[in-house]
Amino acid sequence: MRWFVSSGVVALVACGPKPGIKKFVAQPGCVCRGHAATVSWTVIGRPVITFDPKAPRDWPANTPLASCDSRPVHFDETTNLTLTVPDANPADGHAQLRQEVKVVDGTGSGNFRATQCTEQMVVGELPSVSSCGAPVARMHEPVVQGPGAEKAPRKICLVPPGAAPICVEAGQSADVGAVLGEGWKIQIPLKEGESCDPGKKPTVATVQLDLDCDQTH
Repeated sequence: MRWFVSSGVVALVACGPKPGIKKFVAQPGCVCRGHAATVSWTVIGRPVITFDPKAPRDWPANTPLASCDSRPVHFDETTNLTLTVPDANPADGHAQLRQEVKVVDGTGSGNFRATQCTEQMVVGELPSVSSCGAPVARMHEPVVQGPGAEKAPRKICLVPPGAAPICVEAGQSADVGAVLGEGWKIQIPLKEGESCDPGKKPTVATVQLDLDCDQTH
């Protein structure tokens, strides 16, 4: 406290810290659908957290928040979080902060088009998989399309840059344990009677991919 005397009047003025946000974090910033990110905050004053498009299902509604807290929250869709301290001065730059938690599917289909052909297989580039940086744990249910439009379970292989192919047989699964990204390729071994002639080669491969959701970031 400080005492000020002016014209015979004594005034008591508080000199405590100003209201504002000291910390606001949501980690990891990207999770698999239904998984948790930890939301942490430290403020001076009264914190208010809002969500767009909506609050997560396990967020406590209509409950005052402590000025310092950390809690796991499960997210089902990509969400923007806004922390506001209503009593803080916006001009100080500490009245409001935002965070985003991105959500991806932990299991999804990868569709890959083969563009090159040799006597033994057709090969295509493997597009990046939206995985929050998490590795693909396993692949399963490989299906190949073509010639024509039919789809059938069939062996396919994913090829890491500079490494041996990782193959999965029809009706089976195979461990991958890697982040699928730049430089990866897809291979579909040719069967007897197939060739690189148009209409005589497979063209599209589909495989189910399961992420290691504990490794998102």
